[in-house]
Amino acid sequence: MASTGALVRPVVSFSPNWATISLHDSVTLICNVGSTSLLSQRYSWYKDNERIKGEEQNFRIENTEEKDRGNYKDNEKIKGEEQNFRIENTEEKDRGNYKDNERIKGEEQNFRIENAEEKDRGNYQCQTGTSERSDPVRLNVTNHRVILQAPPSVYEGDQLTLRCYTPNYKAKYTTFYKDNVNISSSSTDTVTLVASVGMTGTYRCKTLLQLYSDHYSPYISAEIVITIQELFSRPEIRANNNSLQEGDLLTITCHTVLNPARANTELQFAFYRNGHNVQGFHSSNHYTIQSARPQDSGNYTCHTAAPSVSVTKGSKELTIYFQAAVAVMASTGALVRPVVSFSPNWATISLHDSITLTCNVSSTSLLNQRYSWYKDNERIKGEEQNFRIENAEEKDSGNYQCQTGTSERSDPVRLDVTNERLILQAPPSVYEGDPLTLRCYTPNSIGKEVTFYKDNVIISSSPTDTVTLDTSVGMTGTYRCKALLPSELHCYSHYTSAEIVITIQELFSRPEIRANNNSLQEGDLLTISCHTVLNPARANTELQFAFYRNGHNVQGFHSSNHYTIQSARPQDSGSYTCHTAAPSVSVTKGSKELTIYFQGGSYTIENIIRLVLSVCILLSVPFLCYFHIK
Repeated sequence: MASTGALVRPVVSFSPNWATISLHDSVTLICNVGSTSLLSQRYSWYKDNERIKGEEQNFRIENTEEKDRGNYKDNEKIKGEEQNFRIENTEEKDRGNYKDNERIKGEEQNFRIENAEEKDRGNYQCQTGTSERSDPVRLNVTNHRVILQAPPSVYEGDQLTLRCYTPNYKAKYTTFYKDNVNISSSSTDTVTLVASVGMTGTYRCKTLLQLYSDHYSPYISAEIVITIQELFSRPEIRANNNSLQEGDLLTITCHTVLNPARANTELQFAFYRNGHNVQGFHSSNHYTIQSARPQDSGNYTCHTAAPSVSVTKGSKELTIYFQAAVAVMASTGALVRPVVSFSPNWATISLHDSITLTCNVSSTSLLNQRYSWYKDNERIKGEEQNFRIENAEEKDSGNYQCQTGTSERSDPVRLDVTNERLILQAPPSVYEGDPLTLRCYTPNSIGKEVTFYKDNVIISSSPTDTVTLDTSVGMTGTYRCKALLPSELHCYSHYTSAEIVITIQELFSRPEIRANNNSLQEGDLLTISCHTVLNPARANTELQFAFYRNGHNVQGFHSSNHYTIQSARPQDSGSYTCHTAAPSVSVTKGSKELTIYFQGGSYTIENIIRLVLSVCILLSVPFLCYFHIK
């Protein structure tokens, strides 16, 4: 709040950046404040909620001696040896407590601890001006032979450096553990990891110490708990209305909460419809359609990214429907919306690689139709179905679309061109049931010992540079790969690719079972239908439907999504479900149950029995009368 002059809540950091130090080490605590408008502001320091000596407005000298005589300011003795020293018309420069030519410890932005002792262990806070106190940051001082050192605060995306510190001994062969699992073995005493929330856990290290000449013994550090804090929350996508009329204004926003301790982190936002990017990463968290069209209906998601630390998170889906969206008139000769595909089928390529973009249209009635190509919404040269990029450059990165005849533009498909030494390649669009092929690409060398990760968990280790997986919507996540690449003098070093977010799109929605009426009379016509929505980009996928009553199949998989009973009977009552399958990709989904009841069905047998008894009684009356007369 700059208008009120209030300062942003400060944050305490350490230099060197270790939460645990050894006895007699030194450390500097720094009070970081977002506002720099008050360069001469006064800092206050606290340890375990107690004000550290030296920041009070009054400075008290107990048991005074003759050496305490004098008035001091800014490293110089100032005029006056009287008991009282008067300052007229005070200014900010007069602030401070001084003795023996030195500013008294505790009012500076940096708070220095020299030759640390165990009594220096505690929770430290700082305060400045009208700000609140900072969050407490813990400093530990220990006398152990082996100390696992880590930063006091770690956020996802940070470089997490761990150090196996041996203050007084020579060490070798260091091993680091997380939750008792070996995560690194090295000849050095440090390891650096890229932090994610899933890396929260208990850490320790083990090393060999040289206690005597030419004799090494293994020692293990104390365990420490490292908590990786969220940089920002998972985004939530919202709309001004998710059921609108054609022509309405649509505004979609992407909401997230940034950690206050990292308030200066720049966030960017991107928006997707049915898995296709409709607005690239930008500082604005809004996406607006001025006049919505039926084809703007779909499942929307947003992604939030912190580019400085390569952290990206996606929202859940939000379904937005524009009424009259089904009014597509085939009689007008309008073409199905085209789809852009890549060959080779990689969304990311290396500098100087080549790639062909193809505009795929379902209708083939117009063989000589004209094609139009667009990059980042700008028309580009090209009228053929295929658009070729030779010897790609970084400027070729962008969102590509095509259009043909009277069709609309295709959804944008993203192409990235990079100069990285190791590139994780994946298809630009992946649908459930597709085989997902990942490639750990090394343009100018041959890698070995390739490992693929999803959300920082190993999913494959292979001597080759590719892996193929079966996909489902649950496989959406953040992927990367690591490989050994040749470096100088025939040595190999580990390299890690940039992370990419892969979204597995639904091929078709979960089916919904419907009936012309779910409470009928015996003998009525019953028609049950199985409704689903096929992703427009896969409009040519064949779907089949099957129906079940009380879990038993009553109609096997067939191209018709209807099941009909011409004359319903009581035994046709029950709980009905339907299944939709795409046999070509082995994807099957089932509906919820629908209970159908035929009125009167439970009384049929009873009524038949009553009718038979009535007839028997009527027939027996004449015989009884005849025998009575006889």
